[in-house]
Amino acid sequence: HMWSLHRAILDSPYLTSEPAAATAFYIPAFPGLLVDDFIATGSPDHLNCLSHMWHSFPDDIFLRNAGYDHFMVAGTCHPFTPCGTLECDTAIYHPFAGNVALLVGGVRELGGVDFVYEPARMYPHLRTIVVPFPVVLDCERLRVLSHEPRPIAIAFV
Repeated sequence: HMWSLHRAILDSPYLTSEPAAATAFYIPAFPGLLVDDFIATGSPDHLNCLSHMWHSFPDDIFLRNAGYDHFMVAGTCHPFTPCGTLECDTAIYHPFAGNVALLVGGVRELGGVDFVYEPARMYPHLRTIVVPFPVVLDCERLRVLSHEPRPIAIAFV
């Protein structure tokens, strides 16, 4: 999903190579993959790369609107990882990183109703734009599967 969104943006006929003519800026980076690599290896090189990414943007473009006119693709499982440590929060590596809009296929935290009604819990997600993952349902296959016995046992204790 993340790659499909990335390709769709890069293939868009609405791109411009003139920053002054742009109304929004796409950041073609995948910080979630760097965090995943950090979790898998424990190497801080991945986090250093993440920090370098945020600080390598041209100041005259990124800082002109505090990053609010930038967006990036975050994939189908946002936040990027279930890692709860500060290092895994990709928005801490630059003061304006939290202002960048995110195109995501799903938001892990939005699965529960309780979350929606907690005071101020939705505020951090105002920058999140959910782009549904396109799935073609094979209704005939689902009908067949629904009538096949499945090896599932549930115990209520």
